[in-house]
Amino acid sequence: MGHIPPASTLLCESCGYEIAGLPASAPCPECARPARDSHPDRRTGSPWQQHPSLRAWVLTNFLMLRHPRRTFDLIQMDSRGRFSLLLINLLLAGLLCTLPWIGTLIGDPARNARDAAPLLRYALFFRSTALGTIAITFILFGLTAIEAYGIMFFGRRRAWRITPDIAWQVCAHASIGWILAALFTLLSLAIYLNLSSFGLSRWFDSLSRTSAFILASVPLAGFFAGMLIFETLVYTGMRRCRFANAPITASPVPTSTPVPTAQ
Repeated sequence: MGHIPPASTLLCESCGYEIAGLPASAPCPECARPARDSHPDRRTGSPWQQHPSLRAWVLTNFLMLRHPRRTFDLIQMDSRGRFSLLLINLLLAGLLCTLPWIGTLIGDPARNARDAAPLLRYALFFRSTALGTIAITFILFGLTAIEAYGIMFFGRRRAWRITPDIAWQVCAHASIGWILAALFTLLSLAIYLNLSSFGLSRWFDSLSRTSAFILASVPLAGFFAGMLIFETLVYTGMRRCRFANAPITASPVPTSTPVPTAQ
């Protein structure tokens, strides 16, 4: 395990070489990357970090899927907006995972109250939806926390500067993967239900006792597909941000040469 540079040390974001005091136009002595390309001012922040809004949320998630490497190069490595973005994405994923099962599972209050007064049915529906969403959100948050602490541990083993701010920002911006996991679960479930109308479920029942497991694995396959996207984004972010510089550094690069802003 090597030495991990402190958060205040200005590093080359490609190789981790200390470049404090180098002119902005000077190349990194280790990898030849221009010092200005590692200046924290180049990290203008994701759209959500710049100005949280519905448009910024949509754009941030779109950019994470369309241009993940470029977006991770722009994220500011502080606590700005990390938990708000993560919470919104996890709540939406929890809601999408919960809604298809409300009123369908045996023992569900919303199902057992179908003959009750409309107001009571609505109340039980919203109660079941809220409880299910909160439960799944907590589960997804736990999985995300494991991922965040995992990349911090892995970073320490590699002498990368993956601070808690970096780890949580990477995981928060990668959490669009959990929304896709919920959507893929719905999609795979819908595909199965449509195929069942052609007798697929009866065909499974004629195979063996393992057919129940096969049927249960259909929506799980969609969930794991989305989880794989989350894991891929986290890995990409870990690699792109392993030497990321915080917005405020002890030894900034001289600004004699203008620092261009990222597009």
